[in-house]
Amino acid sequence: METTTKKIQYDFNDIKLGDLSLLFCGYQNCPPGQFNIPHVRHYYLLVYICSGKGIFHSSRASYLLSAGGTFCIFPGEVIYYQADERDPWEYYWIAFDGRINEKSMEHILLKAAITKRSPIHMAKAPTALKQLYVSMFGLCRDADSFTDFKIFSLFLDLLHHYVTIPNGYSHSSPGSDFFFNHYIIDALDYIRLHYHENISVSAIAAHLGISREYFSSIFSRQIHVSPACFLREYRLKCSSTLLTTTDLPIAQIAYMVGFNDYNYYSNQFRKLFGIAPRQYRRHFEMEAVRSNDF
Repeated sequence: METTTKKIQYDFNDIKLGDLSLLFCGYQNCPPGQFNIPHVRHYYLLVYICSGKGIFHSSRASYLLSAGGTFCIFPGEVIYYQADERDPWEYYWIAFDGRINEKSMEHILLKAAITKRSPIHMAKAPTALKQLYVSMFGLCRDADSFTDFKIFSLFLDLLHHYVTIPNGYSHSSPGSDFFFNHYIIDALDYIRLHYHENISVSAIAAHLGISREYFSSIFSRQIHVSPACFLREYRLKCSSTLLTTTDLPIAQIAYMVGFNDYNYYSNQFRKLFGIAPRQYRRHFEMEAVRSNDF
């Protein structure tokens, strides 16, 4: 597949089997440092990493994941994930909801050792798993009148594969590369909860009870970007969501995400996204008119 940073998603049109519904699938080769704006989903989402690495942070732990890894997002969970700055990940995903033969999806995923408490699956031999995602994505791209049946068949094969192949991830191995320093986990939580306030790197370090220098050192080593840069970009990306989902004045949005100086906000926004906030909003308004795509 050609290298691109563009997200490609295919929405399914009423693909159901009993109470189970397939909603959409997609693929992306992420740009360095890209992360999602945390929000609550009403469906299940399986995300399979085929190359690169990144952070997945649930409400209970943080994990460094690479090729062969899958993370599962459960309905109602607020999670966060970000591509690595140096080796950003490439992944596929599929969203679904419902039950199979009266069995809840939690029950089925449990057989693959995937739970809300431990939402990670690491395939020791990932080739077959990757091929299932690639095949499903390819079917969507080259759809015909019988594609729906094959997509559902591949999805069931996918679940069967997760259930039958060993899960190489062990929740009892806190010394492994899956886990981050507990200070980093607490810092990410603190930023998500307080990014809109007048916080600084020194304030985060003080909250953690360690020196600013030590905090900056361990954060930069594990996240591959300085905490100041991470905080600034987190605020900017949160503002980008508000720009495209609300009609609030741009100056008010800047203030809401923690910028007291509008000119500084606008300048930093342009550096990150390549266009001014007003142009960014106008671009997405035009896209919404053209299409209802993701």
